[in-house]
Amino acid sequence: MALVRDDHIVKSMESRYLKNKAGQTYIACEDLDFSWTKAEMAEFVLMWREGKRLDEMARHFGRPQEEILILALDRGMNEVIEPRQGGLIGE
Repeated sequence: MALVRDDHIVKSMESRYLKNKAGQTYIACEDLDFSWTKAEMAEFVLMWREGKRLDEMARHFGRPQEEILILALDRGMNEVIEPRQGGLIGE
């Protein structure tokens, strides 16, 4: 009885969350890490406001520039950072 109920739950979850067939979905930037600690985010904001270049921040955090770029996009969309001299790349 429990197995039938569990199977129903699994099928319900699959139909709700797995919209594409296996092997038919491409996940962009799957190899990148978009998780940041609160301390790293605060440090990023400070560096952004200081006009640090994208490549400088990438070296500082030990991450690819693409991860810094996405954090900048996120922080800008959430109005945490403002446009700056030198734009996204920095001065």
